[in-house]
Amino acid sequence: MKRNIISALLLCGCVGWAQAQITEFDAMTAAKTDLNGTARYMGMAGAFGALGGDVSAIKDNPAGLGIYRSSEVTATFGFRTQNTASNWNGSTDSDGRFKFTFDNVAAVTAFPTWAGRNGSSGLLQSNWSLSYNRLKNFNRHLRVGADGLANSMTDYLAGFTNGLPSSDLILTDNYDPFENARVPWLSTMAFETFLINNAIDPTTQQAIDDQWTSALFDGETVNSNYYLEESGGINEFAISWGGNISNVVYLGATLNFQSVNYRMTSRYMEDFGAGLELGEGFTLDNDLRTSGLGINGNFGIIVRPVDFLRIGLAYKTPMRYSLTTANYGEMSSTMLTDGSVRISEGEGSLLDYTSSPAYEEEYNYDIYVPGKITVSAAWIIGKKAIVSADFGYTNYRNLKMYDIDNAYYYDEYNDAIRETFSNAYEVNVGAEYRITDHVSARLGYALETATMKQTAIKIPQLNTARTDLEYFRNRGTNYITAGLGYRGNVWYIDAAFVYSDLHEDFMPYNTFSGDPATLHTRHFDVVATIGFRF
Repeated sequence: MKRNIISALLLCGCVGWAQAQITEFDAMTAAKTDLNGTARYMGMAGAFGALGGDVSAIKDNPAGLGIYRSSEVTATFGFRTQNTASNWNGSTDSDGRFKFTFDNVAAVTAFPTWAGRNGSSGLLQSNWSLSYNRLKNFNRHLRVGADGLANSMTDYLAGFTNGLPSSDLILTDNYDPFENARVPWLSTMAFETFLINNAIDPTTQQAIDDQWTSALFDGETVNSNYYLEESGGINEFAISWGGNISNVVYLGATLNFQSVNYRMTSRYMEDFGAGLELGEGFTLDNDLRTSGLGINGNFGIIVRPVDFLRIGLAYKTPMRYSLTTANYGEMSSTMLTDGSVRISEGEGSLLDYTSSPAYEEEYNYDIYVPGKITVSAAWIIGKKAIVSADFGYTNYRNLKMYDIDNAYYYDEYNDAIRETFSNAYEVNVGAEYRITDHVSARLGYALETATMKQTAIKIPQLNTARTDLEYFRNRGTNYITAGLGYRGNVWYIDAAFVYSDLHEDFMPYNTFSGDPATLHTRHFDVVATIGFRF
């Protein structure tokens, strides 16, 4: 059986049949943000919902803008060290990267009203701000590997190819399998690289044309390796208003414009145990790019019933993203083959095969990210200390995906989201102590619970050009923070040190029956903020 290689030129223009394939895991890419902001904000672990007076606090509770009594410009920059450690089937590995960051720039204009200038009551301040915040850094390198696995992706490839006759996978003068909506791209790629073969009828010893098996021999194990590089981020541009009513009630509102830019390149490899000396195995490469824009609003209130206590409540409205995604995939293998099937010995050649490239023209879809409620409280202890706490809630089961041309296309994904995503909680606790009139020290801790159930799986569509099968289950994040700050008469400088630990499970494909790999992605951020007041 000859495998036919389709050139990229022939492939171009023949992908129109393939439905755009998105999964709920793609939706979560744009839905979850990091602990990012000014150095003072990060030094107190983002526990600013009831404090205000900081440009990053505005993105959580815009009522904090009403706290300002003077105008301000500020900028935040730093560097991030990332390391991801993995453990899969007893095999450990790690990888990471170093990157400079630019996290925030903002301008606040404080306008005292007539009542504020004359010592009256009512609306005392009417303040405005323009700000940029880096809400998420996707930048990450990781490696995951395990030896002696009894599971192979080739079994998965054979499983979802069952039912397709050989004729559906072979290019002829009159037929192109990539134009056939019944044929998964991965099936053709596996067929062209000798990773799947026709099953043999045990009675007649004849090939069964529409039944498929893995190219691996009975009982053969594999050594698996996975490499991932992610880059990009989520950026927010906001215009905000905040007001001060009689130094007791502070109100605020924000209009946010967010941009998403995400790129994922990955490589999944298997070395076949019986052919280790020969170098037999396969490689699956993927490149996925997503970009888009979203808009939402924030509304908040802070109440100061007594001088030493502030209570805050904020609501971040749902975000509607319009996203564009494109992907590319390619498979290659090295096999000892007799020209039709893999062999273990006898007359044959060790040959390299490369599949037709699988790539998708850009396709568009919308994501509805549910809103977030945050309640907070802060205690002002004389002129020496502050203790603050925030509690946030987001129901990710309400996350939805839309196709603007087909209202029902993503129903199955939205059903899966409701079944596998969960309610998520964020707890932020921070403290600041004024050592001198000009120098302050800060500490903080934050916890973000898992966004999905640990039974979540990724089920790819069959008639699609998407060829990335792997997925990660979020298991929550912990943050430990510290900071220092100096306040002068017209300028200030702050520094913060942030350690975060993201827990995840990694699965190479959804029928993998072994234990998932466990991942710990640890970030160490050092940031500095410089600001001027006038």
